[in-house]
Amino acid sequence: MWAMRVGNPMIYRIALAALVLIVHSVLLANAQHRKGYPAHFYDLLDPWVLFGQQSLVPTQFETIRGNQTRFEPAKKLPSLDAITQPVGRLEIKRRWNDGTLDATWCTAFLVSSNQALTNYHCIPGSPTQYTIAEARVRFNYLDQGQADTQAFSVKSYGDANEGLDFTVLNLEGTPGSTFGTVSLHVRDPRPEESLIIVHHPYSLPKRVTRFALQCKAAPATDLMPGNSLDFRHFCDTYGGSSGSPVFTDSGYNLVGLHYYGAPQGLGGEQAYNLAKRMVQILAASRTLTGLSTGTVWRNSIGMEFVLIPAGEFQMGSNDTEALSDEKPVHTVRLTKPFYLGKYEVTQAQWEAVMENNPSRYKGDSALPVEKVSWQDVQEFISRLNARERGTAFYRLPTEAEWEYAARAGSNRAYSFGNSAGDLGRYAWCDRNSGDKTHPVGQLQPNAWGLYDMHGNVWEWVQDWYEAYSGGTAVDPAGPSKGWLRVARGGSRDRTARDCRSAARIYGVPDVGYSDLGFRLLRMAQ
Repeated sequence: MWAMRVGNPMIYRIALAALVLIVHSVLLANAQHRKGYPAHFYDLLDPWVLFGQQSLVPTQFETIRGNQTRFEPAKKLPSLDAITQPVGRLEIKRRWNDGTLDATWCTAFLVSSNQALTNYHCIPGSPTQYTIAEARVRFNYLDQGQADTQAFSVKSYGDANEGLDFTVLNLEGTPGSTFGTVSLHVRDPRPEESLIIVHHPYSLPKRVTRFALQCKAAPATDLMPGNSLDFRHFCDTYGGSSGSPVFTDSGYNLVGLHYYGAPQGLGGEQAYNLAKRMVQILAASRTLTGLSTGTVWRNSIGMEFVLIPAGEFQMGSNDTEALSDEKPVHTVRLTKPFYLGKYEVTQAQWEAVMENNPSRYKGDSALPVEKVSWQDVQEFISRLNARERGTAFYRLPTEAEWEYAARAGSNRAYSFGNSAGDLGRYAWCDRNSGDKTHPVGQLQPNAWGLYDMHGNVWEWVQDWYEAYSGGTAVDPAGPSKGWLRVARGGSRDRTARDCRSAARIYGVPDVGYSDLGFRLLRMAQ
């Protein structure tokens, strides 16, 4: 937490400024001995903007700021946009019982389109001497003096847990539609694992502390300090870092909610930071549990992938609406798990890799990309694999993998059952789309957390087109050659029959269509 008190008599200001200088001296004296500069529990003063007011208390921060070379500006790390953009500065104005006002700063991050997570001790806390006069979360704060930040007011609190030190903030508007959300793929950190923290230390523009700068979890003997709710880490933080997300460097798993720092000599031989374990927070929160949909992996351009387990299913259909190329129904066994895109690939993601946008329907970067040929998709995959060399391998799903994931354990016409009357809750099709595509993820997902598997745009898959054969198939990859490629899922202008899980179409691989996009598969490691 980071605080500034205003509206006090001059003598109070002078005394308080002197106290700040003493605290600074202590911090600087200890800093060179610390392994991981901690976020201190002191409410230090800050001379910067307080809801339009400036420099109300004189302080000296330049020396401390100059020594913090381990905080990297988020604006210089575009490869981390997927985890940095949903993080904002929490700005709180408090009214004390004597009528004076002060401001305190923390960090908060989006977990849904209009909800953010932060520390309980930041807001609402357990105040007896003050009330919250105003609170908001500011996003896109990357430079001092920057004019294009966006602030969203806190209208109410969701879950709040003092023991786990977390609060869910309900925000005005839908900032998640602009800045994205942090994936709730959570686990515990491993001993000495490389970590990444995204925060607003001393209320400055967004900063990143990461593995290259000795940002690691504590050793096994010190990782969980006799308290199953916490873990220790040695990542540089500071006042204002409270409420920041702690990620693993590998896969950007969300492992913790940073909340406290202990200087050297106040709890151990070395300084350390404490974070609440996200697995515990997720288990305790009704709000976050409702948002979590399986095991999710996120890549460098914000694409999210859901882990699909290995398994067996009946592929094809004998329904009265089934076409001949959906028969015979046959057993398919997939022996390996894989990650499949939670959403269809968006225009923003395509542009991030290809630097163009061939789509017919534009106006929102979250719209699915379309008018891309199968061969265009192969170029996209090649570039993305090169971009993330050594960390991931992408391809289109096979036809069998696609249908298995679309069904999500169901043997009915759709993932949700046989009723075409319910399709509008899950799919953009001829009855509700207005003959245009829609931003991904707006309707309900299937049971495995995949969105738009029915409707919106058809999706290219890996296989050449051919008729099915009977018998059991193990990890089928389709024919070795052909002249038409398969697409699945239905689209904005198709009827309910074409949006069934078993429905198939095909297209020439070097032609793009305005109702045809794709989603990617990432190999499970």
